[in-house]
Amino acid sequence: MKKLLNLIFILVSLTVFSQTQNPNLGWEQTYGGTNYEDLYYPIPTSDGGYLLCGSTQSNDGDIQSGNHGDQDYWVVKINSTGAIEWEQTYGGTNYEYLYSIITTNDGGYLLCGFTQSNDGDIQSGNHGDQDYWVVKINSTGAIEWEQAYGGYLPYGLTYSNDGDIQSGNHGVEDCWVVKIGGPDDVNELFNENIKIYPNPVKDKLFVNLENVQLNVNKILLFNSNGKLVFSSEGTEIKSQIIEIPTLKYNTGLYNLNLYTKQGVIQKQILIVR
Repeated sequence: MKKLLNLIFILVSLTVFSQTQNPNLGWEQTYGGTNYEDLYYPIPTSDGGYLLCGSTQSNDGDIQSGNHGDQDYWVVKINSTGAIEWEQTYGGTNYEYLYSIITTNDGGYLLCGFTQSNDGDIQSGNHGDQDYWVVKINSTGAIEWEQAYGGYLPYGLTYSNDGDIQSGNHGVEDCWVVKIGGPDDVNELFNENIKIYPNPVKDKLFVNLENVQLNVNKILLFNSNGKLVFSSEGTEIKSQIIEIPTLKYNTGLYNLNLYTKQGVIQKQILIVR
């Protein structure tokens, strides 16, 4: 990872192009404090502004929300001219690094990266050393839920050679890919006719099988640790619309498996509050 004493992050508004395709500079702006900042992934917002996402080690300057210790996730909301509307840091007393951000259907965002902390905003608890860390925020930056994962996200890096890393470590840092969801070894199928909604879900998830040609005989829902939390089984599920109550489940990512004689159809579900 390339370290800079202070990242000068420039957003450019391109307004006029000449015949030679040379753009005119509409505006530019720097963001940060006296220490290290790393901002990337500018996401356009519905109001014409942007959401900037990255990490910070500063506790001054534009970082008015305060640093939790070492390095934090840092999210900055700017308007169409580059002025900061709000900014927020997320983390604990140790090291956090934000890799990516995902826009959710409710207007919020999923922040995805890793943490070495076990305090502060990491209320879900650290599994040891460094965990994947997913944070759900709303449109104004407030945390709705967060979850640390000790190796159960689909891909990432590992330094370990024990625990869940049964395939063995090749030396120092390895890429690690994990298949989660359930114990059955089945063929994975894809069926666009299945309607699963709403997603993200708060209290009730619906699985609509009205236009599905395959006979679904079992529906299982697993949490991020691979634990079965819901089961609907039968020779053939007769109801065309299956209702799954989700209010009693913790917030986070879940895996929904629909089993047929031909294989399994899988869908990732996000439960929010």
